[in-house]
Amino acid sequence: MQFKEKPSGLKEHELFLWKKTQELEEKKIRAKLEKAYEQEKQKSVIMKKCNRVYHELLKATDTKLYLHLMRKQVSPELQLMRWLRCLLSREFPIAHTLVLWDYIFGGIEATHRARGRVNDFL
Repeated sequence: MQFKEKPSGLKEHELFLWKKTQELEEKKIRAKLEKAYEQEKQKSVIMKKCNRVYHELLKATDTKLYLHLMRKQVSPELQLMRWLRCLLSREFPIAHTLVLWDYIFGGIEATHRARGRVNDFL
C-alpha cells in the first residue's frame, strides 16, 4: 500500500476529511486483496479437497459438529491442512503416503497406486 504524506497547513476539519479519505482508500485496497486471496484459495486443489471433506462429508456425517464449527467460524484450512499433512504420514506406510500426497496436493493420480482406491475417502 502506498500512503500519502500528511499534508501540512490544513485546518482541523480539512485534516479530518483527508484522514477519512485515506482510510476509505485503504479499505478499498484491503477488500480487493482479500477478494483476490479468497479467489486464489478456492482454485487450490488442496482447498477443494478440504472444502469437500468439511462442507459435504463432515456435514453429512456429523451435522452437529459441522454446525458448531460453522458458528465458531472455523475454516477448513485450520483443521484439515494439518490433518492431511501429519495424520496421513503417521497412518500409512511412506510409499502409500507419497501416493496420497501426489493425489491430494498435486491433484493427480500417481502411476504407482496403492492397493485399493486412493480417492475413496477424498
